[in-house]
Amino acid sequence: MTKELFRLALSSVRFRKKNFIYQLVIVMLLGAVITGSLLTGFSVKKSLKLSVGERLGSTGILISSGYRYFS
Repeated sequence: MTKELFRLALSSVRFRKKNFIYQLVIVMLLGAVITGSLLTGFSVKKSLKLSVGERLGSTGILISSGYRYFS
């Protein structure tokens, strides 16, 4: 049964070759976009943590303003 199923799948791919190639390219493109966005997110998160560490230095006490900004 597996040989028949494999032969059927192969003949389906041959018959719809153009659609199969388009779908393969789309999946590869989406995978690259998702991977790139995840890597960018991790990079931004790490650089923000480093900049916070540089700003605070070796402080012992920190005063938080909540969600408001002040200088």
